[in-house]
Amino acid sequence: YTIEIIQERNGYENPSTNARKLMEEEIPAAQLVHDSSQDNQEEQQQLGAATPNDLGIDDPTPTAKTVKLPIELRYRIEGINIEGSQVMLSDTFAKLAQMLESRAIRDFSLMRTNLEQVFINFAKFQISGAAEGIPA
Repeated sequence: YTIEIIQERNGYENPSTNARKLMEEEIPAAQLVHDSSQDNQEEQQQLGAATPNDLGIDDPTPTAKTVKLPIELRYRIEGINIEGSQVMLSDTFAKLAQMLESRAIRDFSLMRTNLEQVFINFAKFQISGAAEGIPA
């Protein structure tokens, strides 16, 4: 199964509502496979301390909006409803719904991972590796 979570940046930056921390506590079997906050940090490091004027941008609004984008987290969780596993689909869904109800997260999806998703994730991994100069 794949779990996708969307959380507002201010919630992500708050230690008591940080979705990564909540997932570690509530659903420890879930393995993090993507955290968009890492993407944003890399972009900011590449830009350095550049101001909008340094970048030739007259209006700083577009830059400010990209910093405030919500965080997207993606997890893989194996063993749901498999004989002998302690991970139950109903429990996983209930914990995610509780995070949503308490407004710790903005949205979530829990879906069965299919072969197409595996292929797409593998292709993304190879593309990002090639961009970083890692041989395939």
